[in-house]
Amino acid sequence: MKNVFTLLASFFVYSLSAQSVEGIVFDKQNQEPVIFASVYSTQNTGVITNEEGAFKINIDNLTEKDSLIITSLGYKKRSISFSQFNTLDTIFLKEQKEMLNDVVISANKLNANEIIKRFKDSISQRHHIDPTEFKIFKRTHFIDNPKSLEVEVDKSSFMTRQQRKTFNEKVVKYFKDIDGNSSNTYEDVLYNAYYFKDSMNVDYIKGTKLINLSQNTSVETLQKEVFKELLTALQTESTFKVKSGLFPIDDSLSTKEFIQISDNSVKDTLKNATTKSSALKSLTHNLSNHNIFEDLDRYSFKHIDTKLFDDEVVYVLSFTPDHRKSIYQGKAYINAEDFGLMRIDYKLIEGEKEAGLNMKFLLGLKFRVDQSEYQIIYQKNAKGKYYPKYYRSKKRQYVYVDRKLKFKENTENRSERIKLKLDFHVENNNQMITEFLFMSPKPLDKNNYSFDKNAFAFSKYIKKYDPKTWEEYNIIQATEGIKNYKY
Repeated sequence: MKNVFTLLASFFVYSLSAQSVEGIVFDKQNQEPVIFASVYSTQNTGVITNEEGAFKINIDNLTEKDSLIITSLGYKKRSISFSQFNTLDTIFLKEQKEMLNDVVISANKLNANEIIKRFKDSISQRHHIDPTEFKIFKRTHFIDNPKSLEVEVDKSSFMTRQQRKTFNEKVVKYFKDIDGNSSNTYEDVLYNAYYFKDSMNVDYIKGTKLINLSQNTSVETLQKEVFKELLTALQTESTFKVKSGLFPIDDSLSTKEFIQISDNSVKDTLKNATTKSSALKSLTHNLSNHNIFEDLDRYSFKHIDTKLFDDEVVYVLSFTPDHRKSIYQGKAYINAEDFGLMRIDYKLIEGEKEAGLNMKFLLGLKFRVDQSEYQIIYQKNAKGKYYPKYYRSKKRQYVYVDRKLKFKENTENRSERIKLKLDFHVENNNQMITEFLFMSPKPLDKNNYSFDKNAFAFSKYIKKYDPKTWEEYNIIQATEGIKNYKY
């Protein structure tokens, strides 16, 4: 069985005093985790299984008479009362195959293009939501893998030969230590979002950043490490102005800024904000403008299957490019009754580029996104409106930075002012996995809600995962990579 260690380690904990229960959802037939399945209580408290099929859900104010409900496209819905939780360690879902009824036979008379057209006609009614308050949990996983690091100090600098030698030796050793080693960073943020058609207000609750500061290999960290070694080699307590071409980087850079923090006190400020562009906006109002559905001549759609979800018939459509500007392939899942989009999975075709910038000769900067994949899940409420429930993107990016940096000491004595030039070159492959879990949608009165743009919360740097950090809230369950994170 795949991921046996995960299965053995996963179990339910239930007692009258328990605050939450956790477990893992598996496919009964193939013994594989069921990812992105909806898990919710009879009181509509809900989460979603992570990429390993695991979940954790808060059960405050629930009784043994309440039940846990697990649903996933193509599977039979499971309903389990809380009184059973002391005996269950894994939930198995069975594939739902009984589909040859009159409803499905009638529904299958539509071809793929007719289904897409009816979906597009239904967007204004089904997917354009009114002002809404959400609680949103966002997790970002950064994976950095440095390819090269080259640094050269201009010989006309104020560094002595010994200082230059010391600096070069430290940089060479530093990159040798990290060469071929990828670093992982996890950011978790919880906030209230007040969504309007033209903007969204973000009210932060809390955040954490799981990071090994001494082994992080992002481009930003590599540059900071080089700066630290440079200022250390100069053996000065002075601060420096730093510029790259016409662009200032720092006006008061000092060695003290790069001393590694050995405790958990580092924090980032999460300041409340109003944004015109948001994940919610792209998942609701911009559906009809998505290039996958924009023009039926751009993509070739095929009706490849029909499934059931919570007793509703769902069309499964595949799509592939049918135009030189089309770059994705994937599947769309559309409700056969109201033609709302329930889910869409798609990825960038091999050899294509999703985004990029090549200003290698002008600014010494180049990047490209050459791999990406997406999963977006919508959930229908009692009034037939489709709200975003879950969003996941996974992108691979190549980054090239080649900068000529100028350092100028902040001192009034110009004749003895240290000036030097540094050539900084780095190449890095990185991945970024971003997840949003949208929870507790409720109508929002624009003239009667509380939002303080000047308020803020802290995102705390941590060295080790602590489940107590989020025990009050429903979030995406931590993966094994997070639970076993080593500093």
